[in-house]
Amino acid sequence: MTIDASSTAHLHDRTDRLAPKPILREGGPRLAMSLLAGDSVRPTRAQSRAFAKFAHTCDPVADDLVAAIRRDRLRIRTQFEQALEHGIETVDDSAPEMAAFIATLDGVPFRVDYDKLDLAARAIVRMPMSTRCGSRATSYATA
Repeated sequence: MTIDASSTAHLHDRTDRLAPKPILREGGPRLAMSLLAGDSVRPTRAQSRAFAKFAHTCDPVADDLVAAIRRDRLRIRTQFEQALEHGIETVDDSAPEMAAFIATLDGVPFRVDYDKLDLAARAIVRMPMSTRCGSRATSYATA
């Protein structure tokens, strides 16, 4: 897939930046932001509008399930709970919307990198137990 650079050029025009939140305009937070990221963290209006479009994107399979539950709440919700707890194969005459949704749960997202997961698991195992289960973690659990 190729991206037409001219179609996204307006997203990178830094002349129309939005004003930073008041907490980032002065004092320590402003200094920290300028040292760490400069002004690049402030989006332009075009970037904000482009990002806002994602608020209206949807998950068609989940949307279909929600619509089905609204149509027949008791039956489909019961089937859904049973499928989550005991597996889709235990549901007799499952709603197609619910079966399609459950099928998506079994898929592994393309972004999962098993090599990185393995590396992380090996790193965690090498950490001292005191680091993994530090005093703060136990104090939160007892609070």
